[in-house]
Amino acid sequence: MPLSHNFNIGFQADSGAIQSFTANQTADGSVGASVIIPAASSNFQVTFPLTASLVKSVILWVDANMTVLTKNGGSTQNTFVMVPNKPLIWQFGFPVSCPITGDCNHLHVTSTPGGNLNFYVLEDI
Repeated sequence: MPLSHNFNIGFQADSGAIQSFTANQTADGSVGASVIIPAASSNFQVTFPLTASLVKSVILWVDANMTVLTKNGGSTQNTFVMVPNKPLIWQFGFPVSCPITGDCNHLHVTSTPGGNLNFYVLEDI
């Protein structure tokens, strides 16, 4: 049974009409993490194995300022500087490249206040 991510986005400018956009993606594999990051964390490690070439959908959001690194062994693949209420979203077919550019086996998270990290990826395995 395929797994799916469904993004429903609403946009309104200057009291105009609300525009709604829906993006759906299915795949047969997933990796996800919903983790409480302790305050004063530096390189807090979270297991997060994924293969970049298989990624079909990404959503990453936090409720406090955090820097999230994707790592493959000791090599940093991606760096995401995250702020609350500003999610990173991407799906196959979006008009920009996938933000995951290298294979990953761990996340390393740095956050002074700590908070909640949510990171979900669909992969076509």
